[in-house]
Amino acid sequence: MTVLEATAYTGRIILYAKWKKVYNVVFGADGIWMKESTLGYTLISDALHDDFVEVTIDNCKVDEGSYDLIDGEYTEILIAPEYLESLSVGRHSVEIVSADGK
Repeated sequence: MTVLEATAYTGRIILYAKWKKVYNVVFGADGIWMKESTLGYTLISDALHDDFVEVTIDNCKVDEGSYDLIDGEYTEILIAPEYLESLSVGRHSVEIVSADGK
């Protein structure tokens, strides 16, 4: 067995932190969508519309054709019922990703 020796480092260490802002879903959080519904599902975030990057569900990027980004001051998306129908029954995690946070 090899034993490794620890070496003390006495020089300066500079650490940089990068912060991401966390936005709130102001409409649509903890909602329910029923299978076979012909209506989509709307989510509104307090992130600015112009900073929108993407939508993820269960940590997977949602194709741009599966939701509409609604014009306005804040980020509002309408997820298509066809996409929602493809999800399994149960809870899912949705993130609206903006340029400086999610």
